Amino acid sequence: LFDRMQQKASFTPWMSKAYASAFRATGKRKYADFVLKMNDLLVKNQQRPGTPYPDKIGSFFSNGVSCSAGVFTESVIEAYRVAKAVGDKKRMAVYRESVLLGSRFLLQCQYRPENTFTAPNRAMTLGGVRQSIHDSSIRIDSVQHAACALLGAARYVYE
Repeated sequence: LFDRMQQKASFTPWMSKAYASAFRATGKRKYADFVLKMNDLLVKNQQRPGTPYPDKIGSFFSNGVSCSAGVFTESVIEAYRVAKAVGDKKRMAVYRESVLLGSRFLLQCQYRPENTFTAPNRAMTLGGVRQSIHDSSIRIDSVQHAACALLGAARYVYE
């Protein structure tokens, strides 16, 4: 199963949530190890400082899409929780930095009073999350995943 996960990163968030829950329910280390391995690969594909496109820092892979950044950040939060439960301080630090970068990117995509000057209805736009740094449309899944990631970061990583 792990070999297939390397080929399709989009399954990582869903599998992280399920296997992290299985680990918390059973205490079986094999579930924790699976979550950690998947997310170790995921964080290697996050845009870091030094990228040619600073607006993409914190996004994953090179697409700069807020929905995927939100869901991948949710995955890393699950991995952080697992790393904390097994006492893996090194991974906790790596995942914490990843969550910080992911949160940075998501907040950059959020509409605030200072960046809604072109919105036809500012009141309806405020708080929404742009589809990407290049697409100003607001999709409910982008908003939902960004909100879940930011709330998870506040609750579990930056207590």
